[in-house]
Amino acid sequence: MLITSAFSLHQAIDRHPLTVTPDSPVYQVIALMSQARASCVLVVERQQLGADDRIFISGIFTERDVVKVTDQERSIEGVAIAELMTHKPFTLKEAEAQDILTLLKLFRQAKFRHLPIVDDQSTLVGLITHQSLREVLQPADWMRLRRVTEVMTTQVIQAPSTISLIQLTQLMAQKRVSSVVIVQNTEGHNSTEVQSGDISLPHSPSIPVGIITERDILQFRALGLDFYKTKAETVMSSPLLPIRSSDSLIAAHEKMRQQRIRRLVVLGDAGELIGVITQTSLLQALDPIEVDASVGALQRVIEERTAELVQTNKRLEQEISEHQKTEAARRLSEGRLAGILNIAQDAVISVDEQMRVQLFNQGAEKIFGYTAAEVLQQPIDLLLPPGFTKAHRQHIFSLSEPADGGQQMGGRREIWLRRKDRTEFPAEASISKLDLPEGTVWTVILRDISDRKRTEEALRHQMARERLLASLSLRIRQSLDINTILNTTVAEVRQFLKADRVIIYRFEPDWSGIIAVESVGPGWVPILGTTIHDICFAVNYLDRYENGRIEAIEDIYTSGISQCRIDLLAPLQVRANLVVPILKETRGAEGLVSTGILSEAAEQQHDIVTQNSVRAKHSRSESSAITPKQSANPDASATIAPSLWGLLGVHQCSRARRWQEWEIDLLKQLATQVAIALQQAELYQKLLAANQQLLELASSDGLTLVANRRRFDEYLNQEWRRLVREREPLSLILCDVDFFKAYNDTYGHIAGDICLQKVAEAIRQATRRPADLVARYGGEEFAVILPNTHSAGAVYVAEQIRSKVATMQIDHPNSQVSQFITLSLGVGSTIPDYQSSPAQLIAAADQALYEAKAQGRDRTVAHNV
Repeated sequence: MLITSAFSLHQAIDRHPLTVTPDSPVYQVIALMSQARASCVLVVERQQLGADDRIFISGIFTERDVVKVTDQERSIEGVAIAELMTHKPFTLKEAEAQDILTLLKLFRQAKFRHLPIVDDQSTLVGLITHQSLREVLQPADWMRLRRVTEVMTTQVIQAPSTISLIQLTQLMAQKRVSSVVIVQNTEGHNSTEVQSGDISLPHSPSIPVGIITERDILQFRALGLDFYKTKAETVMSSPLLPIRSSDSLIAAHEKMRQQRIRRLVVLGDAGELIGVITQTSLLQALDPIEVDASVGALQRVIEERTAELVQTNKRLEQEISEHQKTEAARRLSEGRLAGILNIAQDAVISVDEQMRVQLFNQGAEKIFGYTAAEVLQQPIDLLLPPGFTKAHRQHIFSLSEPADGGQQMGGRREIWLRRKDRTEFPAEASISKLDLPEGTVWTVILRDISDRKRTEEALRHQMARERLLASLSLRIRQSLDINTILNTTVAEVRQFLKADRVIIYRFEPDWSGIIAVESVGPGWVPILGTTIHDICFAVNYLDRYENGRIEAIEDIYTSGISQCRIDLLAPLQVRANLVVPILKETRGAEGLVSTGILSEAAEQQHDIVTQNSVRAKHSRSESSAITPKQSANPDASATIAPSLWGLLGVHQCSRARRWQEWEIDLLKQLATQVAIALQQAELYQKLLAANQQLLELASSDGLTLVANRRRFDEYLNQEWRRLVREREPLSLILCDVDFFKAYNDTYGHIAGDICLQKVAEAIRQATRRPADLVARYGGEEFAVILPNTHSAGAVYVAEQIRSKVATMQIDHPNSQVSQFITLSLGVGSTIPDYQSSPAQLIAAADQALYEAKAQGRDRTVAHNV
């Protein structure tokens, strides 16, 4: 007797059903179902529980749902599958599913067509469908005793060939059927007889010409057909694959299996439509009572078949002998291929249409860390990082498109994969496609490019470091603004190292210090300008830093540093710390020039100072007092005296950080560049000060310390050009000491020099505006340039000068106008323009001075130009 309950249900479970996530777009899900020829898709959610990756079912979406959405005329653009799926579908635990007949009853009573199977923790195990049950039960010899007429459905929903797809979809949704048979148009029956979503069906025998099923509706949606304009006759499945009512159920079963369809149209003797038989009809035929009644008949059939099998076995023995020879040749060929695949260093992996691994060579085992036994028949998702599954399927789908619309086969591209230890790595992949009778096979050749990527990354880092150093070096050579250099340096270092804070810390003489420069990321407290008193520094760290000590702390709380250091760094939000010293070399200016530390700009300034010092030496007798002393040893001024100026520090505030060797080397080189910038800026300031001093000396009179004639000429021409543009007045006062030769003859030249110094000081006191210039014009003559001053103002200043000199009462007994030193003054005034020149103003002032002397001296005379 046939015991049906002996069959194990696990054979009917599809353990790799089609799955999507709740956020998947509906149009993509429909395309996926159409491509995989799946009647449903399970909507799942993935959760990480410890080291396990668990999948839970949250919904199901079937072909009937596609029909329902189409009937509702609902747009699916931008709609996620979670909005249309059936939530919380009925599931069955694998441990409770032990009997196929029990499951058949459940399918009939609950009218299921898809039953998800889960384990005791509700994790998805697989899916049972009519199709999978039918595969477990085939072949069923006793089905040969049953006829189609016994199980077929005679209530068939029909429609004319001129009906539109939208009307057809509405009809399927209202009648809750999975298919509609398309019949020839008959008199009085056409597509216009649709009222309130129903259709008038003919009473006379109908001749079927085609059929449209739920799966067809799904395919039409995937193809984007217009359901209003498309007629059934243009898209129906035709010609039909009919069966007669007198045929056996096994014949119906075999035809469905061979043609991969789920229903057959049953025809009468005249070719008229009399019913439909489906997979559901076949399963309903497996009633336990009917099975028991058929056992006897089956036993008789078995006896008849046994005799036939004996004869068949003899023929098979001959065929087997021939097949063995062919098989040996095939195994030899496969062995050679396997040998080639196994010695390949690259991974060679093949997957079927369900994305299950069919080939996994030794190169793949080395790269991924899995054995072939662990991977074969598993989804390719096992080798992909989380989140890459959808992108992988989309890439495979694009390769299925024609060459002009998708990506080219065999092209290499970079992808990310995951090893058994869950580490991810980059690989270069080449994918090929092979269409076989049993289905499509995808083969991918993978090459691990981790080492190449690390080398490329190291080269990029090295080039970036070199660019950063070159940029800073160039900035030091091109700029003498130390604040700009230092602020740019810390900003670029923080961005390059992706640190939370970078600082430059400058020491004071007592070894306290101040945060002189800072670049800090958002969310961290700025500490620029903060003064820090580290009581431990001078005692414990000064000598080390002066000798080039590098401090690299991964975590201040676990690195074993002193509590004193922790108490200093913790309030500054420092968690990891990298510090290098800035050692400034102290040397003479000539030494810095000779060693090449000065930039081109500083060298140019040094040359100017040198030239000016030479000019000054020849311009006055006192220049010998300021000539630099020449060292007997030409290298003495270049003596190096390194000193600790400050620290360059990188702070990681958010977390601990392991400092890399290249990061430490980079910071050391940057600290050297900063030290050079500091030395250059310091020397440049000294040179500017010396240059300014020499320029002042070169443009001043050595005796009276007022401007000399050279400076007078420069300033007069400068102000003349300015006032021409501004159309403002300019005045000039020429002053002459009355009877100064007699004074020299009486008291001598030394007393005469002292007298001139006093007169110059009196003139300087009388002219207090910064723009006014007092100059020694020659001998005992002085000149005063008064920009933006009219004649009246100039006369007032002249009288103030004459009064100041008279107030000093410098004895001059041989003067013919007074017993004291007096001045004669000539004032010239004009408004400069392009048609006149400074010489005309000087001539006017000189003429006025001449008239003052002619009128008796000790007076002021003014002329306008």
